Amino acid sequence: MRGYAAFGLGALGGILVGAGVWYFAARKLDASLATGEAQMAQDLGMGAEQLRAELARGREQLRAQVTAQMQAQVPDVIDQRLALYGITPSMVRNVERVLDYGARAGVL
Repeated sequence: MRGYAAFGLGALGGILVGAGVWYFAARKLDASLATGEAQMAQDLGMGAEQLRAELARGREQLRAQVTAQMQAQVPDVIDQRLALYGITPSMVRNVERVLDYGARAGVL
Protein backbone atom coordinates (compact mmCIF):
# COMPACT_ATOMS: atom_id res chain seq x y z
CA MET A 1 0.00 0.00 0.00
CA ARG A 2 2.88 2.20 0.74
CA GLY A 3 4.01 1.95 -2.93
CA TYR A 4 0.60 3.10 -4.12
CA ALA A 5 0.63 6.09 -1.80
CA ALA A 6 4.08 7.13 -2.99
CA PHE A 7 2.95 6.63 -6.59
CA GLY A 8 -0.24 8.65 -6.00
CA LEU A 9 1.66 11.40 -4.21
CA GLY A 10 4.24 11.51 -7.01
CA ALA A 11 1.51 11.60 -9.68
CA LEU A 12 -0.33 14.37 -7.83
CA GLY A 13 2.90 16.35 -7.50
CA GLY A 14 3.61 15.83 -11.21
CA ILE A 15 0.12 17.01 -12.11
CA LEU A 16 0.48 20.12 -9.93
CA VAL A 17 3.92 20.94 -11.34
CA GLY A 18 2.69 20.30 -14.89
CA ALA A 19 -0.38 22.48 -14.34
CA GLY A 20 1.77 25.26 -12.87
CA VAL A 21 4.23 25.11 -15.77
CA TRP A 22 1.34 25.03 -18.26
CA TYR A 23 -0.31 28.04 -16.58
CA PHE A 24 2.84 30.18 -16.64
CA ALA A 25 3.77 29.04 -20.15
CA ALA A 26 0.26 29.85 -21.41
CA ARG A 27 0.42 33.32 -19.85
CA LYS A 28 3.86 33.94 -21.34
CA LEU A 29 2.70 32.67 -24.75
CA ASP A 30 -0.41 34.88 -24.62
CA ALA A 31 1.72 37.90 -23.77
CA SER A 32 4.16 37.09 -26.57
CA LEU A 33 1.32 36.63 -29.05
CA ALA A 34 -0.23 39.93 -28.01
CA THR A 35 3.11 41.69 -28.42
CA GLY A 36 3.68 40.01 -31.77
CA GLU A 37 0.16 40.91 -32.91
CA ALA A 38 0.70 44.56 -31.99
CA GLN A 39 4.07 44.62 -33.75
CA MET A 40 2.62 42.95 -36.86
CA ALA A 41 -0.29 45.41 -36.94
CA GLN A 42 2.18 48.29 -36.69
CA ASP A 43 4.38 46.82 -39.44
CA LEU A 44 1.39 46.19 -41.68
CA GLY A 45 0.16 49.72 -41.08
CA MET A 46 3.55 51.12 -42.06
CA GLY A 47 3.65 48.77 -45.04
CA ALA A 48 0.20 49.90 -46.13
CA GLU A 49 1.27 53.55 -45.94
CA GLN A 50 4.37 52.81 -48.00
CA LEU A 51 2.25 50.93 -50.53
CA ARG A 52 -0.19 53.85 -50.78
CA ALA A 53 2.71 56.26 -51.34
CA GLU A 54 4.22 54.00 -54.01
CA LEU A 55 0.85 53.69 -55.75
CA ALA A 56 0.39 57.46 -55.72
CA ARG A 57 3.87 57.97 -57.21
CA GLY A 58 3.24 55.30 -59.82
CA ARG A 59 -0.13 56.83 -60.71
CA GLU A 60 1.50 60.25 -61.14
CA GLN A 61 4.29 58.82 -63.32
CA LEU A 62 1.78 56.93 -65.45
CA ARG A 63 -0.34 60.05 -65.92
CA ALA A 64 2.73 62.06 -66.96
CA GLN A 65 3.82 59.35 -69.41
CA VAL A 66 0.35 59.01 -70.95
CA THR A 67 0.06 62.80 -71.28
CA ALA A 68 3.47 63.01 -72.95
CA GLN A 69 2.63 60.17 -75.35
CA MET A 70 -0.74 61.69 -76.20
CA GLN A 71 0.76 65.11 -76.88
CA ALA A 72 3.45 63.52 -79.03
CA GLN A 73 1.24 61.22 -81.10
CA VAL A 74 -2.27 62.69 -81.29
CA PRO A 75 -1.46 65.61 -83.65
CA ASP A 76 0.10 63.20 -86.17
CA VAL A 77 -2.90 60.86 -85.96
CA ILE A 78 -5.31 63.77 -86.45
CA ASP A 79 -3.31 65.01 -89.46
CA GLN A 80 -3.38 61.50 -90.95
CA ARG A 81 -7.15 61.18 -90.44
CA LEU A 82 -7.82 64.60 -91.92
CA ALA A 83 -5.57 63.80 -94.88
CA LEU A 84 -7.78 60.77 -95.60
CA TYR A 85 -10.63 63.25 -96.18
CA GLY A 86 -8.48 65.61 -98.24
CA ILE A 87 -7.97 68.16 -95.49
CA THR A 88 -4.35 69.27 -95.38
CA PRO A 89 -2.54 71.55 -92.91
CA SER A 90 -2.32 74.27 -95.59
CA MET A 91 -6.08 74.06 -96.13
CA VAL A 92 -6.63 74.48 -92.38
CA ARG A 93 -4.31 77.52 -92.36
CA ASN A 94 -6.22 79.03 -95.29
CA VAL A 95 -9.57 78.54 -93.50
CA GLU A 96 -8.11 80.10 -90.36
CA ARG A 97 -6.88 83.05 -92.43
CA VAL A 98 -10.30 83.55 -94.05
CA LEU A 99 -12.04 83.37 -90.65
CA ASP A 100 -9.55 85.87 -89.25
CA TYR A 101 -10.21 88.25 -92.16
CA GLY A 102 -13.95 87.86 -91.63
CA ALA A 103 -13.62 88.61 -87.92
CA ARG A 104 -11.51 91.71 -88.64
CA ALA A 105 -13.99 92.93 -91.21
CA GLY A 106 -16.82 92.46 -88.74
CA VAL A 107 -18.62 89.91 -90.93
CA LEU A 108 -18.26 87.08 -88.42
